[in-house]
Amino acid sequence: MTMDAPAGRLATGSDALHTVWSALSAPFRTPPPADLAQVVAHLDPGLLAHAVRFFPSRDAVLAAPPRPGLRRIFSLEEGDLVIRGPNQPDDPLFKGYPCWGASERVPLAALAQGTAPDQVAPAIIDQIRLISALNPVAVRDRTPRAQTIPGACGLVVTHVPRLRVWLPEAGPRSGQETNRRLKDADGRWWRRVDLAEPEDDGGEERPLGATFRPGPGASALTVEAGWLVLRSRSCRMAALYDREPFWGVERAFALDGVPVLPTLRGQPRAEDLLSVDLGRAAGLIADVQWQRHDTGLGGEGWTPIPGARSPGLPIGQDLRGAWLRVRARGPATGRRWVASNVIGPVQAAGPAPLAPAPCPLDRRPAPQAHDALKALADQGAPAPLDLYRDPDFRPGTGWLGRVATAGLAYAASLQTTYAPGENVIHPCMVELPVDVCGYRYLCAITAYPTGPALEDPFLYGSNDRLNWTLLADAPQPLDVRKPVQGAYNSDTFLTHDPVAGVLVVGYRSYEPRSEGDPGVANSDVVLKCRTTRDGHRWSEPSELMRMPADRNIMLSPTMIFDPDTGLWHMWTIHRPAMHHWTAPALQGPWTLDEAQIPLDLFRVPHHHEVKWVGDRLVCLLYSRQDGNLYFGIFAPGSWTEVEWSLTPLLHPRPACLYKASFVPVHDPVANTLAFDLWWTRGAAGPAGGTDAGHGRKLQYARTVPVAL
Repeated sequence: MTMDAPAGRLATGSDALHTVWSALSAPFRTPPPADLAQVVAHLDPGLLAHAVRFFPSRDAVLAAPPRPGLRRIFSLEEGDLVIRGPNQPDDPLFKGYPCWGASERVPLAALAQGTAPDQVAPAIIDQIRLISALNPVAVRDRTPRAQTIPGACGLVVTHVPRLRVWLPEAGPRSGQETNRRLKDADGRWWRRVDLAEPEDDGGEERPLGATFRPGPGASALTVEAGWLVLRSRSCRMAALYDREPFWGVERAFALDGVPVLPTLRGQPRAEDLLSVDLGRAAGLIADVQWQRHDTGLGGEGWTPIPGARSPGLPIGQDLRGAWLRVRARGPATGRRWVASNVIGPVQAAGPAPLAPAPCPLDRRPAPQAHDALKALADQGAPAPLDLYRDPDFRPGTGWLGRVATAGLAYAASLQTTYAPGENVIHPCMVELPVDVCGYRYLCAITAYPTGPALEDPFLYGSNDRLNWTLLADAPQPLDVRKPVQGAYNSDTFLTHDPVAGVLVVGYRSYEPRSEGDPGVANSDVVLKCRTTRDGHRWSEPSELMRMPADRNIMLSPTMIFDPDTGLWHMWTIHRPAMHHWTAPALQGPWTLDEAQIPLDLFRVPHHHEVKWVGDRLVCLLYSRQDGNLYFGIFAPGSWTEVEWSLTPLLHPRPACLYKASFVPVHDPVANTLAFDLWWTRGAAGPAGGTDAGHGRKLQYARTVPVAL
């Protein structure tokens, strides 16, 4: 299971591995191996999946131009890590779009010294340090047996039939090869370190402490539950033994590159108990520190809570009004502090004015499937509950004008890959009858870190509607804007295509046709999407519709498929009306309905969302100058006749409200109906409104249930 790095390979003496590992925090002395991109792909597949690609040299980029949809690429050029982006003017690699010019050059020594810029994620820095120190080689075979391995190599990766890691060793006394110890073409011995496999040839799997056989050095490498771990004789952290040598954990690198993200659990109420979920890093965190803040915004101004250094925090009355977070560090974080999500403000003891619990959290039954729907897709992605008519639930119209929230909203925990990560806009949520990637709810949303330049779509999952996690296998972001001045993405939507058996994540793009003129006369509105059957494998971005912006601005698209007629229905806003479109297929052709839905009851209607609530179509509308949300119910059998309520949904009215999303919550036992609502802060609306202090974070509230 373990092996010291051999003397004479990467260093000399019995502490060779310790010397090698010290190189992770020292300037790079040798250039990375030529097959760096291949090795990174094996050790860290998450990097490529998140729109980042590595190239071992400038020539490698020129030989295999990256696709324009990538947000950035990294190339190793003359001892520097060069960060390149589409249409960057400095040192472009190509004359035409996307050019791939340099946005920043980082000396490799700066990575090793921890002085790299913020846009280089810590997981990427650690990856490059690891590769530069160990000079790994990827072998396209089951083992290194009879393979030609470079003399400076300190780690071999094989991937047939799955990822395995091999480290050099002196060789067994018997000189006999086994399936765990074998020789390469030059007679050097390699030992497999892969805890997913049984320790001995007989197939018996035993605890690491019972099978750990380190060499004479002070340190040893292991592969444990997805971590590449450095253990040392003197370290007591997560030690294997209770006496010296302890063989505890000094450092741990996640082989999939996913960073440690502490998550707070519980409600911010005095006398309640909060806890921090450290996930798979729970045994690899040495220090936990709870902190408080007056507003919860930004990274400055956080102060430690005296004595709060355990995973649980009893909330005292002295914390009322404060915002809370946790910092954690340990071997899994490279001994760097990483911060959790933020919750607050802490409320008085007792029931919360609006908690997620008033309606049951049990999953609602899936709507009765239409015969046509069953025939269209027997297998594939599950159909979200509120995108198809449920004939067994008949809520009527009596609830319209009676549903509303009663209290301040909660700040949801959701981070994009941009900075600041909590700044988002344009949410769209759906609830699923069965989990996708382990989640009951999905959220499509666009980032809004500093403005529309990075207003790109992301996809998240949640089981409690408040804590949202990036879908690991989805390309995040799902797309980037066209690299022309004035272009931006916006307005996400989620729908379901039963013909193809896929979930559809859509978004609206504003695209000037040429540089220098972002006006509507020179621009198009483009509806795009990516699709998946399982949340793991994704299509490339594709166009659904393109329209000249001066003909129709097509705000806030929302789509539903009707299995009874086989038609797609879409609604968009082109003030002062709501437009209805139909198409025989998701990709069109789309036809504008002559019948329009007037919106002159509202002042500057701006975003909307249409879903089924039982057997009736319902529209949630955001009116910009009214500063609130409003419901409308479609007439039975109609796609264009809507009865609107002028009763606002949110009490108190939030300041700077923007686009919202909803999911109905029907309690069949109590015969009540409520709505889960999510929204974000956005463009200026009418003066006033209550600022809950959540900034541009995603916000959540549930309406008070009403009897049907």
